[in-house]
Amino acid sequence: MLGLGHLPGRRAAPHPRVAAAWVGDGEVHGGGMDEGHGRAPPPTGAGVPAKKKAPGPSANAEPYDRRKYYQYAADKEKAFSELYTFCFNLAKPPTGRNIDMDTASAFWSVLVAPRYPLMNDILKFIAEKGTFKGVNKDLWTMTLEFCRTVHPDLSNYEADGAWPTMLDDFVLWKKASGSTSVEDRDVDIV
Repeated sequence: MLGLGHLPGRRAAPHPRVAAAWVGDGEVHGGGMDEGHGRAPPPTGAGVPAKKKAPGPSANAEPYDRRKYYQYAADKEKAFSELYTFCFNLAKPPTGRNIDMDTASAFWSVLVAPRYPLMNDILKFIAEKGTFKGVNKDLWTMTLEFCRTVHPDLSNYEADGAWPTMLDDFVLWKKASGSTSVEDRDVDIV
């Protein structure tokens, strides 16, 4: 599974091919996340011996262009959003519109949970319920937006917002479990 870890709470580094394909503008056709799928085609001319370069200043040049890195570093939120979208397209089967919940949970645990603690609660909810089978592009996008905008204690959650059903169900579950902020509980501090 491209080294993303198999448990929602587990944080593992993404597979180097994921990062390399994203930064290198690799074209992604999907193909699933199973072993043997999603591999990049061999470079043009594979199997043909490489020509030796003449020694000179270009022989010691950087192996890649760092301008792309500097563009990402200049706007980290935009770069993260692009990586997040890229990961959905990478995990999606070529003819499908959804990714399975296990794959989505693995990506969320690696990409979103370290940045937004609320994602850990969402992953617990998904694991506990066990009824959610797949994630479409809308749910994928709105889950990140939910984690970015809603406080971990749900104090700024608006029930009349246009969140996907899974996220509304999560809020009901979290409030029912009593794991909201201290202000929401009936606690007398003496």
